[in-house]
Amino acid sequence: VWVSGSLGGSAAALATWLKGMEPDLQLLERFVTPPDRVPLGVALAAAGLARAMIDISDGLVSDARRVADASGVMIRIDTAAVPVAAGAGDLNLALEGGEDYELMFTAPAGAGSRIRALGQEMAVTLTRIGRVEEGTGVVLRDPRGRRTVPGRGGYDHFARTDTGGAR
Repeated sequence: VWVSGSLGGSAAALATWLKGMEPDLQLLERFVTPPDRVPLGVALAAAGLARAMIDISDGLVSDARRVADASGVMIRIDTAAVPVAAGAGDLNLALEGGEDYELMFTAPAGAGSRIRALGQEMAVTLTRIGRVEEGTGVVLRDPRGRRTVPGRGGYDHFARTDTGGAR
């Protein structure tokens, strides 16, 4: 399991605004001008390096769960490997914040060097953050090897709120 770029920057900018403060320029840029990863997605698919792919718009955990559920597998995310955006500082924002618009994709075993080469060619950092395993859903593995099942987290377009609308 791989991701492009870094995560949590857009959510950190929004969290800063909601506290009544101005986010720093780097975080503001992540929120206002998300990256265009369509060319990367096309290149990964054309090279046969992506088996499944999704844009991380609703949070890494939420979008990883969508891929896992659709594929009938479990996705393990190694939390120490998740690339947290500079200035975001919070792993939870990288895991559950949204609107990063980076890509998460699964790739064939042994494709790491080809994936890294493509990332260099396209000037995009690509980071391996986990693996596909037997099972269902998403599991987080911390640096000590402990596994936890994350809460729902992220944004759910179909969740109902107390007022009956989507949240």
